[in-house]
Amino acid sequence: MQMKKDSVDNIITELGYYLVKSVPTPNWDKIEVISEIITLTSQTSSVYFNGDSVIDFLGGNTNLIDKLKRLRAEMYKLSPNKGAWYTIKIIIFSSGDFDISYDYDNKPDFNYQPNDELYRLDFKEFPRDENSTPEWLKEILNKA
Repeated sequence: MQMKKDSVDNIITELGYYLVKSVPTPNWDKIEVISEIITLTSQTSSVYFNGDSVIDFLGGNTNLIDKLKRLRAEMYKLSPNKGAWYTIKIIIFSSGDFDISYDYDNKPDFNYQPNDELYRLDFKEFPRDENSTPEWLKEILNKA
């Protein structure tokens, strides 16, 4: 189990370095990334803060999305049948402090809502036991 946890820690470290390195200026206060992911669909917002300015960066960057998908898959391996997270929020401060939160239960807030089949595919790839399956997902799965 420790090897899988090490893999997750390595991906998080890699993500952090990648995000900090990708900010196009050395003058930033905070980086914020929010990503919604299911198996075949993702939506990611990445901004950095510089004083009162909020600047978009890395929009649609496939390297970032691939790293997030890898993290999601590795984290699932730590708790199989509990499901994979749907939304991640990463905040990195210029001081080096950071915060990461994961949402395993709420339906992702995509600008364009994927069809039910994509949620079924995600459930097939990242199965959940009954207690870990949110009601909104049970409704989608029961329509099949």
